[in-house]
Amino acid sequence: ELNLINGILHAQIISNKKECFIIELTRRCSGDLYPLPVEFISNVPWSEIIIKNFMGMEVDIIEKSRPNKFYGRHCLTANKNGVAKNIFIDSSIEQNIVFRIVFLRNKQVVNDFENQKYGVYVLRFKTKKEMMYKMNLINKLIYIKT
Repeated sequence: ELNLINGILHAQIISNKKECFIIELTRRCSGDLYPLPVEFISNVPWSEIIIKNFMGMEVDIIEKSRPNKFYGRHCLTANKNGVAKNIFIDSSIEQNIVFRIVFLRNKQVVNDFENQKYGVYVLRFKTKKEMMYKMNLINKLIYIKT
């Protein structure tokens, strides 16, 4: 209906296990460095592909062997509003971190801890079971103490 023939279509969809709801549909790259863990998982240089596509350049996707790993992404948030003291990283998750970028300033004031993001972590796990367990606890394993 929109006559889109190429490029990226970003979608955010929420499911309650009975129905799916489209939250956002737009012509943009996913935010929060989302392509980065996708690159780790697929072994395809998505960031390069996205840039070339937006520049109108030809894009070749060469399928490579997939690594036998499980990945997750975590956006760094605070545990409550206040002044940021430090970043807490539980020792049980430290070895899983393969990439991190943090935007937190010294004595940063957090006034919307549920929505403000101060960094992104990409994590690699040995098994699906480990990934599911740790990602279910991720907000208790990596966060900003205020």
